[in-house]
Amino acid sequence: MDIAVQRVPGKRAGSFVYVTEDNYIFHLYKERALRCRKHKHYACLARLTMFGERFFIKSHHSHANEENEIERIAVENSASTFSPAKTL
Repeated sequence: MDIAVQRVPGKRAGSFVYVTEDNYIFHLYKERALRCRKHKHYACLARLTMFGERFFIKSHHSHANEENEIERIAVENSASTFSPAKTL
């Protein structure tokens, strides 16, 4: 099944996470394959595969969506972009 995915900055500098339209977070673990962020904690088998600009989902999640975590990442990223310049 084709799904809309947005790439957003992650927690660490230079890292990215992939957020799906149904509010789940994925990490890139192979060249064109993404794994659910909760794959270890909840034994979640959901996977995304990239084909050019399109993403296809395999399997279902074994946990609730991550709406709150997505909001937290958005706030954290906006705060880091608008942080005041340091003075010496």
